[in-house]
Amino acid sequence: MSITTKQLEQLRGAVANRVPVDNTVLRHRQLDLRNPEDPQVQLLAKLCEPATFGRNQEDLLDETYRKAGKMDIENFAMSIDLGQLQIPDKISSELLVDGRPFRWELYKLNVYELIILLGPGSFFKAHKDTPRSEAMFGSLVLGGELLLRTKEEVWTYDSAATLALQNEPSIGYVAFFGDIEHEVLPVESGHRITLTYNLFFAPEPAPATLAGLLKDPDFLTDGGLVGWGLKYEYPVSTTAKREAVQSVSENLKGEDALVARISASLGLKAVIKVYIDFREMWEDEYSEQEFDDETWVDGLGLLMRSIPSLDSIGDESIYYYLRSAYGHYEVLRANEPAQPHEANASDDDSDDESGETATPQTCGRKKPKVRWPSEPTHACTEVPFASFGTEAQLNFIYGSFCLIIDIPSYATRKSGEA
Repeated sequence: MSITTKQLEQLRGAVANRVPVDNTVLRHRQLDLRNPEDPQVQLLAKLCEPATFGRNQEDLLDETYRKAGKMDIENFAMSIDLGQLQIPDKISSELLVDGRPFRWELYKLNVYELIILLGPGSFFKAHKDTPRSEAMFGSLVLGGELLLRTKEEVWTYDSAATLALQNEPSIGYVAFFGDIEHEVLPVESGHRITLTYNLFFAPEPAPATLAGLLKDPDFLTDGGLVGWGLKYEYPVSTTAKREAVQSVSENLKGEDALVARISASLGLKAVIKVYIDFREMWEDEYSEQEFDDETWVDGLGLLMRSIPSLDSIGDESIYYYLRSAYGHYEVLRANEPAQPHEANASDDDSDDESGETATPQTCGRKKPKVRWPSEPTHACTEVPFASFGTEAQLNFIYGSFCLIIDIPSYATRKSGEA
């Protein structure tokens, strides 16, 4: 058994395509929270609405229980990047411990203030946060002063007191689980400004999909290679060609990084290669029927561990030169029965020392087939070569970066070795 169309569609659908750009224009006032001026803070407080609280899936307004101002996220923007501040890393390692992936959503801006002659300053009596979904596990609060309680212990978090001891610009924050009771004590002077984030466990449909396929005896029974054509562009040096692949491996982003992480989490070998498809290059040399009949060339390409140099190499010799001089693996993309897993394209390649000259006949041997949930159609690099006909001219072959995932045989997977 190899891989069915349905299984291939499962792999494609496991990683969603995301639009990488979002644009808008806002008219706004600006407040520098590092050194806020009192009139600006007072204006911010004035623009806030009375803060509600959640109870039994309802938002309630009761200033005997909570007295504060709120601003919803559609009414303000901020430049704080939690990821750059490494706050999520701290939460993952110290709060979650097991490093389970999670996401965060900015929820509210709150202002607590003391208004003279109007009774006690702003406060929020002891409460537990209302979960916004089944995946929500806690909250992250930047700034403010909180009293946190469990049945056994009480903690005080005072960002102003903590930040007063810092010699460098810093941000005070506290993260806690949703079952922790917390309280905002009445403000006795000035203002308190807080930003609250909801914390959610991140769904992992892609690992579950691939993990399920690995347990399926009909999925690549004899093992094989799965290719992921990278979705994003990655700048590479035109001179340091051997280092280019390593650079891409270290700077994956978006879905590309997700696929790499999923593969690693499942114990699968996955490496970046440069894929060169020779079909387009050779189409002009054959009629359509001849091309389809030549099974050794149907969909044939090379997986390369680095971007090649083709100085002084003519077009008729490129394929054979790359195969013999670089020792790279031939792979098929044609819709033909898969062959046994005879080559491991994720291991370190070694040069072909057999001394055998590549011919159309020998090219047909031992070509592992790569299944592509994401086709390597995005050209990432061009390699110039000399084309000789009635006149010499400069042409290019195009390579695409891809992630090649080595799937062990079902027997190996079942034995727990992968």
